[in-house]
Amino acid sequence: PSLGLHSPLAPVPTVDAADWWHALVRAALPQLPVTLLNAVVATAKLAEDLYPRRDTPSVDAIALSVGLSNLSTAAVGHFPSCHGCGGLAGQHQFGARTGSSMALLGLCKMGLAVALGPAPLLRAFAAFPPAVLGVLLAVGGVELAACAR
Repeated sequence: PSLGLHSPLAPVPTVDAADWWHALVRAALPQLPVTLLNAVVATAKLAEDLYPRRDTPSVDAIALSVGLSNLSTAAVGHFPSCHGCGGLAGQHQFGARTGSSMALLGLCKMGLAVALGPAPLLRAFAAFPPAVLGVLLAVGGVELAACAR
């Protein structure tokens, strides 16, 4: 792998009806309440708590955003994702106060993926110290707990 233009698209696997049914019953349906509460309801409430003087997104707007982003990217192999209140709390704790900070972070990640390709990034992720991830999770948890007071 070298510096250059790399395709960020993953191959789309072939999936039959039995696989779809198995995934729906064993993964999607059990995940639904967790996603709705953490990624939608708690995120909307946390945004209201962190930014009381701002016009924060509603539960409906967040649900629509998560749904459209997942539906529009699933065909190219994107793993389902959400906004999540933990991410909002962690970003806020580390200084992010506007949407532009998230846009800049996303652009940096996409730029690295396109410029370097998957192999160097996977090696970097594997070498990332788990203790640092633990600190990031702890800071996000403390931020969430502080909002619950």
